Amino acid sequence: MSDSYKVIQQVEIKDINNEPILTVLFTYGTTTFPFQIGGLVVVPKIGLREFEVVYDTRTDEVERIEIISVEYDLRTRPQGGTIILKPTTLIVGLHDVGQPT
Repeated sequence: MSDSYKVIQQVEIKDINNEPILTVLFTYGTTTFPFQIGGLVVVPKIGLREFEVVYDTRTDEVERIEIISVEYDLRTRPQGGTIILKPTTLIVGLHDVGQPT
């Protein structure tokens, strides 16, 4: 079995007046590739459905996000870890993706 790395990003949700509402961790999924700090990853664009962070499936747009940290969990076998992407901000009303179809 291969090493597994969870890919996460801190997302701050703000209102239209730039006031913080909520901060959440969004998980993009897992990978077996051990990325390096400073590298870029290409991920699907995200948005908001009310106060929930979701993939923006209206288009095939992607974002390039910098890896700011890689944590390795040496307690697990096979070794695992977490790849942490640069935090982002989403604004309610500006980054809404609409209701599911």
